[in-house]
Amino acid sequence: MRFDKVPIEQIKLDPNNPRVNQLHMTREGDPTEDEIVLALRERDNKYNELRSSIINFGGIFNAVVLAEDAKDQYTVIEGNTRVFMYSTLAEDDEFKGLNEDEWKKIPAVIYNCESRDDKKNLEKIRLQAHLLGPREWKPLNKARYIARLHDDDILTWD
Repeated sequence: MRFDKVPIEQIKLDPNNPRVNQLHMTREGDPTEDEIVLALRERDNKYNELRSSIINFGGIFNAVVLAEDAKDQYTVIEGNTRVFMYSTLAEDDEFKGLNEDEWKKIPAVIYNCESRDDKKNLEKIRLQAHLLGPREWKPLNKARYIARLHDDDILTWD
């Protein structure tokens, strides 16, 4: 594990994010980045509060969690919405002066995921962040996520 600022263009949004796992019902394989982005564009109060906070403070204080897939390639484990917000702010000239990296790099905790144990630990991080996280998400999505963790021998029914 290490901490760094990672260029947004090197990060893939998490297709297994529990908040967007309903996308798996409508297609075979992982959802596309565009489909994930559409699912993340929820305009609820928490989303808008988070966006305003990020803009007002010029960044985030809680680093996103990334899995290093290959050299300089990462997948979000926790923080899809924050990565998405950074990418939209990077494209908007109105907000560029508010962030020293012009929203092109995001603070991240980076995990290597070479072994099955590494992948299991990342699922535990995802589980804790999403089941107990600050944003509500659909009970059906929670149930699908828990069932997947059980099927992958990461979580027992107990």
